[in-house]
Amino acid sequence: MLVQTGPMGIDERDDGTADRADPDPESYLANSVLVVGDAGMASARSLAQLGYDVRLAQLGADERLEIVWRSDEQGVTIELEDHHVEHVDLVYVAETVTAFVRVVRVARQIGATAVWSPFADHDNVHRHIVEGAGLVFVAGADIVVVARRHARRRGLQRLEIVETLLMASTRWREIGEVVADSENRPDAFARLQAAFDLSEVGANFVLDMNMGSLTRLALQELRTERAHLDDALGSGSGE
Repeated sequence: MLVQTGPMGIDERDDGTADRADPDPESYLANSVLVVGDAGMASARSLAQLGYDVRLAQLGADERLEIVWRSDEQGVTIELEDHHVEHVDLVYVAETVTAFVRVVRVARQIGATAVWSPFADHDNVHRHIVEGAGLVFVAGADIVVVARRHARRRGLQRLEIVETLLMASTRWREIGEVVADSENRPDAFARLQAAFDLSEVGANFVLDMNMGSLTRLALQELRTERAHLDDALGSGSGE
């Protein structure tokens, strides 16, 4: 049976039926997040600890949001004031709300891309409201769980780069010989992978590497970063 991908992430079959392809929650994580609802304090704090720019808000009258908590570069501050929220990428509805339509309207006004709810939308009412506003609806996943998984994946990727750089600092002559003896970049890529047991990411990074990354100061900073990454990933904080 023919299946074609239609608009709004719907897979359309030639028999007139349709299966919806739900978006991958991790792909809609954003740097700036607006959490709506009193129950969202724990989620907001956890996201802030993971490095996200977070606002916690309650929906007030006249489409206004009262910001009751905010994260910033220095940590966490408490702000009890009426405030029109500036642009955020993602709105996370931390609890069931009766004024869902108003929340979505605000999300659109502040330029959000998606509205995310940890609750399953069994009757698809909330989904239709969100998608009717031209936004992506993500449901049924806890944003903190997804964010921690995403952070761990990013940490592992960064650790691989750091370890590749540290390896290159002690074997740069061998690396140079392999590259110089290669016919072209694809050949050098394959030879580096074989000679130094590198992944695709690692081999590409070596080929694009700036020698300034191998100074003594840079290497000391890399060793410090590796220790921090080892601690963070070993503690399970990203799981």
